[in-house]
Amino acid sequence: MINLIRNNKKDIYTFNVRNNGTVLDLPDDVVIETNAMGDKNGAHSISIGHLSTKPDTGCKA
Repeated sequence: MINLIRNNKKDIYTFNVRNNGTVLDLPDDVVIETNAMGDKNGAHSISIGHLSTKPDTGCKA
């Protein structure tokens, strides 16, 4: 994170951020762990829309 801020190196990392519309099915004020673009201005969430309502069936070969 220090490298991102100091050098304005834009890259995608996993951050804990306020939801603020990233996951549409969750309140904006909850903290989520998600991929976000980091730069000198902090972490900027990548919107993922709605959560899936389908059960996870695991990997298929």
